[in-house]
Amino acid sequence: MDVYLAVLELLEIRGGMPDSGKLYFSLYELVRILGWQPGGRTYAKLRESLRRIALTGIESENAFYSKGEQRHISDTFRLWSVHFSETKSQRGDESSRHHIRFDEWFIRSFHDYYLKGLDTNFYWELCSPLSRRLYRLVDHKIGDGTRWEVDLFNLQQQIPLANYRYASKIKTVLKPAHEELMEKGYLAGVEYLADNRIAFRITQSFAKRKRALEFRGTPEDLIAIQTLRDEGMSGEVARDLVACYGSRHCLKYADALPHQKNLHSPAGWLRRAIEESYELDPLPAVSSAASAAASLPAAEEKSQEAASARRREGYDWLFD
Repeated sequence: MDVYLAVLELLEIRGGMPDSGKLYFSLYELVRILGWQPGGRTYAKLRESLRRIALTGIESENAFYSKGEQRHISDTFRLWSVHFSETKSQRGDESSRHHIRFDEWFIRSFHDYYLKGLDTNFYWELCSPLSRRLYRLVDHKIGDGTRWEVDLFNLQQQIPLANYRYASKIKTVLKPAHEELMEKGYLAGVEYLADNRIAFRITQSFAKRKRALEFRGTPEDLIAIQTLRDEGMSGEVARDLVACYGSRHCLKYADALPHQKNLHSPAGWLRRAIEESYELDPLPAVSSAASAAASLPAAEEKSQEAASARRREGYDWLFD
């Protein structure tokens, strides 16, 4: 699970799905995302995980939905294939050019924005593997709400846990994960109900973050997200800002960024400006002819259209 999420995070760091469907990577890049200590045994474990995911087949009988084709999928597929390539120079230096080739269904889902959002920053903060598995499961099952109820023995199979016979043992095993998820602000509470059922409630703050991560915007929203990413923000932060404040508000400060002086962190300034609605100084004066033309409604409309066209330029892949 950790390696799978690290691959998706690297995909986002690189700016999205490559046109070729291939993601070139080094083992060190993934190890750094995972927070593992580099070394021969670590790299061997990472290779094994990538291969295991590549060899895992998925069979769908109307279980997966293709948003682009507006239909459920009955098919067999894999998430990706992985290819390792090591070369040596004449001096004996080793270099690698590994790549993952994503499956057609995965690529379609990515371009349709139909992959589920997950707060990976929070995921990596969790210490327990069980906490991570439980977080992913609850976050998926809870949907747009803040509460999910499930049979305890059913939950045992979905996480999955060992096949415990008694509900009391399952509760004992889950307790440390519940405590960590509540301590770190994800779970608002866990309640054991009659008939061996359990109910999870997530906090309102995480419910808002979840909606932002799964934000499906207009073309203008997607342009705004990409613009913020071009200025150095992560995809998660950019989506969150556009979802909360709107594309026009975000682009207003993105347009003003080049006119700010002596910024140590342009992306940091841009985020604070959007969140705190900074008062902006007037933009540099333009020529009198340009000023007169800009004062006309028709010219202003054309200017806005031109600005919109410039923002769209280079982002054609968003509208395929």
